[in-house]
Amino acid sequence: MIINEKVPYFGDDAMACSESTLRLLIERGAIDLPMSAIKMMTGLHGNINGSGNRYANCGAINGACAAIGSVYGKTEPGHDSSTVYRLVEQFLTAFEEKFGSIKCLELADGRPLESLEQQYNCAEYVLFAADTVEKLLKEEKQRNK
Repeated sequence: MIINEKVPYFGDDAMACSESTLRLLIERGAIDLPMSAIKMMTGLHGNINGSGNRYANCGAINGACAAIGSVYGKTEPGHDSSTVYRLVEQFLTAFEEKFGSIKCLELADGRPLESLEQQYNCAEYVLFAADTVEKLLKEEKQRNK
């Protein structure tokens, strides 16, 4: 069953929030990564693999932060990380202002993560995360011209 037409591969027994967020950004051309990069998000879906960890971030947060890092992250000691930190902070602020939290279990607000109602909510988190990261990356690219 398709949860949301804008992200048709997301949902129960499909792809998780972290995977879907990264895939959406790759498909849109917002980041330049191979589809195989999505694999690294599998263990970071919401609530860290369903472990019940109340401190775990929403998977859409994990995918979004990975996407930002893929563009502005460092590969060597001493490289500047200030752009990543600034963009991640802007993203986290926007997400928390919109949804009230960045934590998976807080966003679920007592609903089982596998419930249909929560799956619809999660699809919205994925879409907002991808839209916001895409916007931030475009703005940063314009700033650097």
